[in-house]
Formats: sequence, structure tokens, C-alpha cells
Amino acid sequence: MKDYVNIYEKEGILRVEASGEYKASKARAFFEQIINEARANNLDKVLIDARSFSGEVSVMERYDIGTLLGELRPMRIRLAFVARPSVTWPDHFGENVAVNRGVNMQVTTDLTQALEWLNGIRASHAIDSDKK
Repeated sequence: MKDYVNIYEKEGILRVEASGEYKASKARAFFEQIINEARANNLDKVLIDARSFSGEVSVMERYDIGTLLGELRPMRIRLAFVARPSVTWPDHFGENVAVNRGVNMQVTTDLTQALEWLNGIRASHAIDSDKK
């Protein structure tokens, strides 16, 4: 599968559609591009739809991504990340790492829930679809 990233603005949200094989070596460039694009366009909401990514993300890689997001300091940006259930497990670990470093983000498996969270309708992932 060829890597594909489509970035566009819709209704005040920077939307990112990503597919292809996940590669840890490309994570920094991927997130830097997204955060820089949001800042350049003065957008404070980002929706990353990564449900089409293939491959698995190890627990250590989730930790590294959370740490990386903390380093990039997207503090005024609300970041919603939609992924397959196997990526959100265990217990939103990568999300917790990022949030503990000051990142305002939510990881979920549900696109509607992500949009609701970005727009302030839902406060947390407490009723995330992968928790049912």
C-alpha cells in the first residue's frame, strides 16, 4: 500500500486523511507537518483520520509518539486522532502520555465522537466506542 496523506481545511478544522503502512521513522515528519499546517492557517482544531493505516504500533512506539507530541508543543491546538481499536489499546496509553505532557488531544475509534470532542460537545473518551 502506498502512503497517502491528504490535508485540507473544512468547517474550521484541519483534517488529515492518512493511509499506508505505519512507519515509526516517519512519525516526527508526519506530526510536524500537521502541526505546522494548523499554525500556518491559524486553526486550533485538528482531526487525523488514521483508520486506514496498516501495520501495528507497539506500546513503546505509542509512548514515543506521545512524547514527540509533547515536544512539538501544539498547546493551543485540540488534536483528535481516529484510529483502529488495536492502535488505541491499551487504555489510550499514547493519548495519556501526550496529555501528561500538556497536549490537548483525544484518541478514539469513532469519527463522530472525534468531531464532537473537537467542537466541545463531548469532554472525554469515557464512553469511547472501543470501551463498550
